[in-house]
Amino acid sequence: MGSVPVQVEVLSESEHTRVARHRMPGGHSVIRKELLGPDREERVSHEVSLLHRLSGVPYIVQLTPAQPNAGSILFEDVHGEPLSSLATPLGRARMAPLMLELARAVAAMHWRGVIHRDISPGNILLADGGQRPYLIDFALATTVAELRSDFTQPSEIVGTLPYLAPEQTGRTGHSGDGRADLYGLGATMYELA
Repeated sequence: MGSVPVQVEVLSESEHTRVARHRMPGGHSVIRKELLGPDREERVSHEVSLLHRLSGVPYIVQLTPAQPNAGSILFEDVHGEPLSSLATPLGRARMAPLMLELARAVAAMHWRGVIHRDISPGNILLADGGQRPYLIDFALATTVAELRSDFTQPSEIVGTLPYLAPEQTGRTGHSGDGRADLYGLGATMYELA
């Protein structure tokens, strides 16, 4: 980061990541995602390369122009709250526009060859008073070219289990593809409804 933040607010922390809002001089803020543990530089490089592919896609969180050297990623701050924090059920008038915009974001993401693999209410932020959804957390994302059809061991399942397509769990013997993101989006819609 070019300048030193005047305030740091930790938003979430796990054994793998620490996410914080950095309020900068002049009043703007950025989100810093610090990856923890072994192979963190490789994981940062992977996520940043995927997000570069998605540069300019509406409703997908965007990288800041300047990125730190290693170990963390900086995002534009959309000042959103997780979709998982909403009281459900949502009314049709509110849910339909949100899901339409998310479906457009997923279609644009797939068009650029990226599969998220973990679409769930915890990975969607609502900004602008809850009117604009943003897809976040591309740590598990992959490109269409990187997909493998190997059998998945139960200890290797990645993603948020209630929103995973059956093929992501290895139970069907079929490889996952972009339809797994549609399954996650559908499970999210069902929960909101």
